[in-house]
Amino acid sequence: MLDDTGAPLASLVVKLEALQALASPGLTQAPLARATTNHLGMFDFEALRAGEYQLRIDDTDHLFGTTRAVRAGTDHLTLHLQRKGALQVFGQVTDPDGAPLENAWVRAFGLQQRTATNASGEYALEFQLRRVGEVPVLEFEHHLFRSTTRRVPLAQGHGFEPVRLDVQLLDEYEHVAVYGTVFGPQLEPVAGARVVLMSPSLQTRQSTVSGDQGDYLLEQVAVGPGYRLRVTPNGERYRQYLSESFPIGPHAMQRDIALEAGERATVSGLLFDPEGTPLSDFTLWLRSDNGAYPLPIHTDHQGRFGTIDVAAGNLTLETHSAPWLRVTGITVAAGEYRAIRAPLDWGQNWLLGQVVDAQGQALSQVRITLQWATDFGEIRSTSQRAHLSDMLGRFEFANLGARVYQLTAQSPGYAIERTTISTTDGAEIRIQLRRTASATDAGAGP
Repeated sequence: MLDDTGAPLASLVVKLEALQALASPGLTQAPLARATTNHLGMFDFEALRAGEYQLRIDDTDHLFGTTRAVRAGTDHLTLHLQRKGALQVFGQVTDPDGAPLENAWVRAFGLQQRTATNASGEYALEFQLRRVGEVPVLEFEHHLFRSTTRRVPLAQGHGFEPVRLDVQLLDEYEHVAVYGTVFGPQLEPVAGARVVLMSPSLQTRQSTVSGDQGDYLLEQVAVGPGYRLRVTPNGERYRQYLSESFPIGPHAMQRDIALEAGERATVSGLLFDPEGTPLSDFTLWLRSDNGAYPLPIHTDHQGRFGTIDVAAGNLTLETHSAPWLRVTGITVAAGEYRAIRAPLDWGQNWLLGQVVDAQGQALSQVRITLQWATDFGEIRSTSQRAHLSDMLGRFEFANLGARVYQLTAQSPGYAIERTTISTTDGAEIRIQLRRTASATDAGAGP
């Protein structure tokens, strides 16, 4: 257990709970076990049954708590908790001509705090960072101009120092309505379907639910390109729908959506590590593009899971706890039975390392990401693990099954470092980051 600077947290109570609490956030339950961190911030739980659990650390006077899904066995986990403290962001909002803009609203995305700019277009907003590595986003709004969002540029090891963020708002888009009807194969109206309209290029997303007659209406949709409609039916009677990309405007648009009937298939499978050894007592979640909810699957002592009834279409196997393992490329037709054989990046290897700057000084809060991918016939298996370096710049990864990974090291103010590493070398790796030109110039003051 470390804080956001990488310092160890002693005398902290860590609770172990059943994973079902994730599916029912409002459910309170007694922990299965408790542990207290020692002076190095370390804790452990012993004699656990194999499977997934939830770790919970409650808020303290000085720290925000967290929950994390974990896997028992040989799992090793480093948790970082965010210290409590107000982060202040200030700056100036201007119009398209560069003039100060009064009464523009500034809000921390996902939070209630907001403020308005003064006659000089200036604002100041304070809010809490709740999670380590969180990049806060501010939303800027004015009724005469186009709303926009901006990431707050936090420096490495920011320590709650005030951050300046100036923003220029642009002319507003034109808006129109998008409406239509969701119906099934027999032209029957489909009620209760979630209709989502999104455009990544315009950074906009709206949603609604179809009515009793399958009708839906989205108002004030910005005119522009690159829109897609996704419709998710309530239940598995119909298949999910995703449109091709299309533009909207300049007039109101009617777009009816025809859903295909949902079909069923059956699958079973075998999970094994990159060396071909079956993965026994392993838990994954099976999700269908046309299904309502992910299904848990558990392998036996031979790495196999039994026959499961699923919605036909594209299937995905994935974890809900770190490391993030994912298997794609599985397609089953209506009425088909398929035996899935899939490799997963899970094993007994470790990777240790340290991150330093050009002068050899340790860098904390550097995000280290390990990625792996392999193709097994038409199936593609990928993994991603991520850690933050501690106050000594050190990091470690456990339960590695593959031999070669792509490593990425990222920290604000430093150039991104990417390299290929091998877990068979046995030596601790050392990563050196160099400041970007803009960061170097900014630090070269009088």
